[in-house]
Amino acid sequence: MIDVRPNHENGYLYLLVSEPFSLDELYQLLLNSPNAFVGWPAVLDLRQVRLDRITETDIRRHLMKKSSLGGAKTSVPCAYVVEGVKAQAVVRMATVMSELASISKDEDMLVTEDLEEATRWVTASGAAVDAKRRYSRG
Repeated sequence: MIDVRPNHENGYLYLLVSEPFSLDELYQLLLNSPNAFVGWPAVLDLRQVRLDRITETDIRRHLMKKSSLGGAKTSVPCAYVVEGVKAQAVVRMATVMSELASISKDEDMLVTEDLEEATRWVTASGAAVDAKRRYSRG
């Protein structure tokens, strides 16, 4: 389950992820995201999800589908908040595979266990500044 909470004041999306969760759910969210939020940076809080059950094959399948979405939905800063070394390893593997597939750039992704660090990082991005500007114009 993904609970999307737009932070209009700071120009980013906070996505709180909990079980049950699948990468297909994340893909569907990207596919069907409202145009108003396209290009917004995101904090993806994965601390409530068991990431160790996600396999390399799952990640490859997700990235194959994600590659069809285009850069406006995939080339935005994203901070992943995880809990523990295993979760960090799974997410880092996915971010490296995403970069190798030319879907996302490594400099646009952060993996951390600290929600405050993730929030500071995305709000400092140029994408957050642009999102705030677009939102304030209505």
